[in-house]
Amino acid sequence: GAIIYTDAPDVLYLLDGRATSSIPETVDFSTLKRNPRFDAQIDEIRRTLSTRGGYVVYVRGLGRDSFLPTEASLTRLLPLRLVDNTGDGAIYTIAGP
Repeated sequence: GAIIYTDAPDVLYLLDGRATSSIPETVDFSTLKRNPRFDAQIDEIRRTLSTRGGYVVYVRGLGRDSFLPTEASLTRLLPLRLVDNTGDGAIYTIAGP
């Protein structure tokens, strides 16, 4: 029942049947315009994970870096702590104070 944010909600649903929340787009996939709400959406993720707990699951190798933040960007934007790391991706949680 943990909250999960991910760059691959479709993959997690297919593999685990689990609903997740998407990491916000840096660029709108259909218009290729910058997402003006990106900073606010990242702040919302920070608040949610800080107050309710949960995870950020980053799946590598999907080629979505043109419209989603990279893994390196997320670790700079959010105070994340690595929980598990594999060749295919990583699981993070919010770092404590």
